[in-house]
Amino acid sequence: MPPVGRFSHINVDIVGPFPPSNGYRYCLTIIDRFSRWPEAIPVPDMTAPTIAHALVTEWIARFGVPIYVTTDQGRQFESSLFSELDCMLEISHLRTTAYHPQVNGIIDRWHRTLKAAILYHNPDRWSDHLPMILLGLRTTHKEDIGASPAEMVYGSTLRIPSEFFVENSANNSETDFVIKLRETMQNLKSKATAWHGKRDVFVHRDLQSCKHVFIRDDSMRPSLSSASPYDGTSKQQIILKSKVG
Repeated sequence: MPPVGRFSHINVDIVGPFPPSNGYRYCLTIIDRFSRWPEAIPVPDMTAPTIAHALVTEWIARFGVPIYVTTDQGRQFESSLFSELDCMLEISHLRTTAYHPQVNGIIDRWHRTLKAAILYHNPDRWSDHLPMILLGLRTTHKEDIGASPAEMVYGSTLRIPSEFFVENSANNSETDFVIKLRETMQNLKSKATAWHGKRDVFVHRDLQSCKHVFIRDDSMRPSLSSASPYDGTSKQQIILKSKVG
């Protein structure tokens, strides 16, 4: 279902556990389906009271009460406390099914980007680097909506560090800016979330004749693990493994 406006429909999830950083082990992650504005809120644990408090103080207090909230069927989101929060704020709680997790895919894919950005810095101090990481992700141009999340929320780009060239604009009053922003936002139409599963899988033809390949290991491992997800091996080993399996 396409969102009717900014902050009307959000996807919520939890990522972690991460290495301890300033007492935090997890992140409550939230994405607005209309503007793609992302939020990652460090939390010490993933109990229902902690998650509900972070959602209210860090998102609802800033962006208002959403109409729809989509989550998985984690214990935190299925708790009586979260149900009471939905009832009190009149939020429609949408849940993913065990056999159709793609409903929350917009935030699952963003987790990969977030983890890659954290690994680029210092995973042991991830909570210190998180604010600037989020600034970079919020100002990144997204092809599916034709703008950055910051532009969709504020109506203009944000100046980021090391930005040498800044466009000079005429000094407009706050009233003129608000009028233009409202007109622009009223003309915006929601775009469907990109469905990445429709892309055909590309298999290079040289794979039939090469002697060595990389095998991806998708087994469970700790978050922000520095171990490579690929294992170098020969095609003969792959054939043997497939026969044994």
